[in-house]
Amino acid sequence: MLFKRRQLDNPIMTLVLNRFFSHTVPQLQMPFMTSLRVPVDQIKLGFSSLLQDCDDRNAQRVNHRINGAATADELWQLRNELHQCISRLHSQSEAAKRINSLLPMFEGWVPARQRVKI
Repeated sequence: MLFKRRQLDNPIMTLVLNRFFSHTVPQLQMPFMTSLRVPVDQIKLGFSSLLQDCDDRNAQRVNHRINGAATADELWQLRNELHQCISRLHSQSEAAKRINSLLPMFEGWVPARQRVKI
């Protein structure tokens, strides 16, 4: 073998290379990537904070489902219900604005192609 694969010590450079080459060189994915994720409990707090001014029965049900979610994927799936609760009290544009503000929290949990604004 002419070239030896070497471990990169710079996590930022590894992140850049991983994002650039991940579709062509899957071996570049590094274990430290999971440490850059926002913890699920913080995502839950973010979701619950969006419902602070919503106090109807549907909002309570959604809040209960938020608290019961175990993974970021489960929380990602609750965005539609969250949108409906907020848009009932405010407007669809306000609901979209609130939910879109949480998109960066899902970096590392949800693929970038799925993290699109509402």
